[in-house]
Amino acid sequence: MINQSYTNIEIIIVNDGSTDDSIKFIEPYLDNPRIKYFTQINKGLGEARNVGIRNASGTLITFVDSDDWVDLDLYGMFFLDRMRDKNGADIYRTKTKFRYPIQKDRQGNYKIKSGEMIRVCMTSDFFLEEADAWRDEAWEIMSQRRDVKFFLLTKRPERVADHLPYNWGEGWENIFFNVTTENQQRADERIPILLDLPFRHKGIMCAPFIGPVSIRKYLEYGQIEQVLCDGARPCNYDWVKSLRQECVDFNVTFVFCGTGRRFLKDGRLYKIEGNGLQSQQAYRSGMSYRGKPIHFDLYDDLGYPIPDDRLHVPNFRERCQTCVMKIICNGCSDCGSCEKRERDR
Repeated sequence: MINQSYTNIEIIIVNDGSTDDSIKFIEPYLDNPRIKYFTQINKGLGEARNVGIRNASGTLITFVDSDDWVDLDLYGMFFLDRMRDKNGADIYRTKTKFRYPIQKDRQGNYKIKSGEMIRVCMTSDFFLEEADAWRDEAWEIMSQRRDVKFFLLTKRPERVADHLPYNWGEGWENIFFNVTTENQQRADERIPILLDLPFRHKGIMCAPFIGPVSIRKYLEYGQIEQVLCDGARPCNYDWVKSLRQECVDFNVTFVFCGTGRRFLKDGRLYKIEGNGLQSQQAYRSGMSYRGKPIHFDLYDDLGYPIPDDRLHVPNFRERCQTCVMKIICNGCSDCGSCEKRERDR
């Protein structure tokens, strides 16, 4: 929330009579002028939200629950939607990007190359009920591009089984399905469902990482191929080390994406401002681990297997060498934006 790209927001925290250590997590943030903090005896969620509403000075109000994943551009998108006279709370299909995986250039070649990975609905959730109307069309696009990998992430795995395409079978080789597990409770709710679903490639994303998570008993099934971890609130380094070690023990790739704004290490709380610095510190920690390679059997338009030497090879520039996401990244697309930023400095 604090690191939103759109900064003209206020953050209201209402402590509804908590009896745990919530205040310890809140106190480090109270020096931020955008934060308002209120405390009351326990009156329930509804009254806590009413307190927030009564004390809000903005014209747009959203509620963020403890298990919500908030994209860094969320409120920037709300602001732009309002400028365009749209309701930012509406779920809608994008006009230009929805069919991008099957768009071709002037030479008739796909813009997305064979072997690349597309991350789908990362600012939303592919299995939202509001998206049911056009999900079949999205599945059809993924089916057409059996030469491209699609990364799906959800916190609604209970909806998945009823919304797979009719010809799914035991799963498509080019789909990499992931669930969020921000704490142990969510891990124990969602990972068993993940293991039961018919996907050939499965992963976990501990983000926002708000509490210790152990997945050892789930890794033993041999289905989970990748674990991502991104700090939030005060993120405890011990949680990261413990989760990493479990992945190392099973040779599963582990990526420590970022520390979060508050990072607890060896009893000391660090304030780390800015996404770039948080990612940089995660890289310097050396916590990321490249485990067993994930192999996708990809096919061309005629259904023939594509040999590895015809697949996309990531191109990394000098600035990519110290990026914590390098081991799972598509590489540089040579879009020219880096050079533009250098020129504008």
